[in-house]
Amino acid sequence: MASPSTLLSAEHFTCSLCLEVFNNPVSTPCGHSFCVACISSFWAQGDHCLCPKCEKNFLGRPELCDNTFARDMAEQFKRMTASGSDVSIPGPGEVPCDICPGRKLKALKSCLVCLTSYCKTHIEPHQRVATLKRHKLLIVKLEEKQRIAERRAEGLIKELEKEIIELQRRNTELDQLCSSLCTPPHTMDWSEITVYADLCISTIRAAVTTIENHLNTLEHKLSERGDVTLDPWTANPWLDVSADGKQVKDGDKQQCFPDNPERFDTAPCVLGKEGFSSGRHYWEVEVVGKTAWDLGVARVSVKRKGVVRLSPEDGFWTVCLRRGNEYRACDEQAVLLHLHEKPRKLGVYVDCEEGQVSFYNVDARSHIYTFSGYNFTEKLLPLFNPDMNDDGNNRAPLVISLINHKGGDEFIL
Repeated sequence: MASPSTLLSAEHFTCSLCLEVFNNPVSTPCGHSFCVACISSFWAQGDHCLCPKCEKNFLGRPELCDNTFARDMAEQFKRMTASGSDVSIPGPGEVPCDICPGRKLKALKSCLVCLTSYCKTHIEPHQRVATLKRHKLLIVKLEEKQRIAERRAEGLIKELEKEIIELQRRNTELDQLCSSLCTPPHTMDWSEITVYADLCISTIRAAVTTIENHLNTLEHKLSERGDVTLDPWTANPWLDVSADGKQVKDGDKQQCFPDNPERFDTAPCVLGKEGFSSGRHYWEVEVVGKTAWDLGVARVSVKRKGVVRLSPEDGFWTVCLRRGNEYRACDEQAVLLHLHEKPRKLGVYVDCEEGQVSFYNVDARSHIYTFSGYNFTEKLLPLFNPDMNDDGNNRAPLVISLINHKGGDEFIL
């Protein structure tokens, strides 16, 4: 009788999406297994989540379970293959056809998806069925992409209509202003009016004092700007947070941190210590030398374990950089941002009462994107993701700047 090792076959440990031996296999609720990266990439291509094998449609992205048995067996198969052990892989003429039981016909090929062996008579019809299924999945994906494009087009049309209405309103105001300027104002005879210089000076001084007090009040409202410190208790174990809590980067190795509930275990993120549920807040972050990052704010109750989706629906208001020059706002649908200048320093402004989160290019004094119209019912925390090292291309840290100038006042006030 053959030993278990001689019965190992690549077909039993192969992902039907990448056709490679399983890498971190997970199982769907319908019982089929795939590499976690393959199934995540497959579902990321459309709005609906289908099983690539049985085409079961899930309502929302289902919870994936680690397939430890498939993982252990795949690792054992890899080790035996690497060590040169005798691993038997059934070939032509070695197994009977599963469609012709009792006829002793030898199979010419085994399907990597369903692991069924076919003889020459049945392999071609099976291939046609598999091709039709792939075409059907492709059509579903294309239809989903078309629906997404139509929704985006409708949104752009609505935004353009709003812009037209706003331009028409401003044009009307401009016409009214021009009309008023063309009409000579009524002049008054001031020749008999007596002006007391001391009284005027005291009035001016009082006005100046009032203005100074008002400016001091505004400065006080923004007194927390820039006072943001990273919370190591929330940092992913792969991140390196500086001792002063002002810098974070990929540390190249996993650190032995306790797996507390507040810590991100998969997403390379860290939150700020300072939270806020009222008032206006502004801080700046240096992003020089970075090719990828995420910045913004998050609700205190956001998901911190497993895969994290950055969107307002999940409690995140962020913008991100990918591949060195692709800027996006992580809204309900990701918005591609066309920036005239690459930011070296990013300003983040939060107005809790107005339900608004805005981002600015500090050096260019320009607005990047604003999330507005939200009702912040929970405390918000600054969020930082320096992303992976990328072989040294993204080694630079995210640095919280000390604001020693007017900063975001020209944007905010």
